[in-house]
Amino acid sequence: RTQRFYECGYCPQTNKLTIPIYSEIGDLVTVKGRLFQDKIEEGQSKYLYFFKTNKGRILYGLDKNLNNIIKQGKVYVTESEKGVMQLYNMGYYGVATGGSKISKYQIQMLTRLGVQIIFAYDKDISEDELKKIAEQFVEGVPVYAILDRDNILEEKQSPSDDVSKWLHLVQNNIYKITKEREEVDRDVNWQ
Repeated sequence: RTQRFYECGYCPQTNKLTIPIYSEIGDLVTVKGRLFQDKIEEGQSKYLYFFKTNKGRILYGLDKNLNNIIKQGKVYVTESEKGVMQLYNMGYYGVATGGSKISKYQIQMLTRLGVQIIFAYDKDISEDELKKIAEQFVEGVPVYAILDRDNILEEKQSPSDDVSKWLHLVQNNIYKITKEREEVDRDVNWQ
């Protein structure tokens, strides 16, 4: 059901799961392939874009999830398309940045949604790295992250990989990662 909703397919020539990538208005911008293979040889990539695109201008899933993101009042930001699909299966709605890096354009798109922004990146992304991402947002935009301080995830596991772990993390491990806005010293003599 989820794979049909996200229009996933299979390419027998390359042995890859195909994931169409759409812009926020629903234009097809590329197709991403994920290799069906247990062991990836050195130098071999498990991902392939069939058509070149600027992935820094895309938030995967925004075209399909926008209305539900607005209704839920929050957006979960994952690294991968798989994370967006896993969240959809659990009744949560999010977008993917296409990796652990985030562009200024993606930050602007997230900010314009006007909802709570919660990063749900893989375990191997440190809290410091997430704070550096949060610092790129305009001052006053609160940014949150799921931080596995209970240490329930495996080394490179995504928070959305396991339903019970996801539910635990959402209930117990969402933390604000932006600094509080600094107040102007009210005792300053302005004369």
